[in-house]
Amino acid sequence: LEKLINWIDTLAGDKPTYSPEEGLCIENKCGKTYGELQSDRFNCGMCGNKCGWPSACLKGECIFTAKDNDNCGAIGNKCDERERCHQSKCHDIQDNIFHCGEIGNRCPPYDICQDGICRSTKTDRNNCGAKGNICSENEDCCPREIGRSFCENIIEDKSNCGFCGNSCKGNTHCIKGNCNDLKNDNENCG
Repeated sequence: LEKLINWIDTLAGDKPTYSPEEGLCIENKCGKTYGELQSDRFNCGMCGNKCGWPSACLKGECIFTAKDNDNCGAIGNKCDERERCHQSKCHDIQDNIFHCGEIGNRCPPYDICQDGICRSTKTDRNNCGAKGNICSENEDCCPREIGRSFCENIIEDKSNCGFCGNSCKGNTHCIKGNCNDLKNDNENCG
């Protein structure tokens, strides 16, 4: 009991008093009990130990709640696995263009955040022009307008033959991803 009283005395900053009816109780310079010193932001762990803002007192220790994933903004407010605590709020880092994969990682314009990775809607075949717009096997994601892309048939599209932006010139046509002059093409004569 004496070791416990000495340890509590160190935390509380004053000699403890004992009340047989209530058990061990600490009265000290700040008039706080041991239990109060475990959660009082202005006397955290000991008298006069103030937790800065935005912090809280948990088990006698100051917790910086602005970035603590287990105590985000308040004691016990836990961010889930997809989130991280930033400025006392839980932010999704898997689908958030402002915090993609980590806090502060902002995706470039026209990109989306998918599974914590910035993906370009200009060139990503699985997110062409918009999240979840998947190009088929014979298509590629080709930009057509500023900031907009579309799935284009690169096997037959004269403006995107074989790959985006490859235009067939003159009398040539796009056949199986190649620009061919039909007058001289024995396989595709016509």
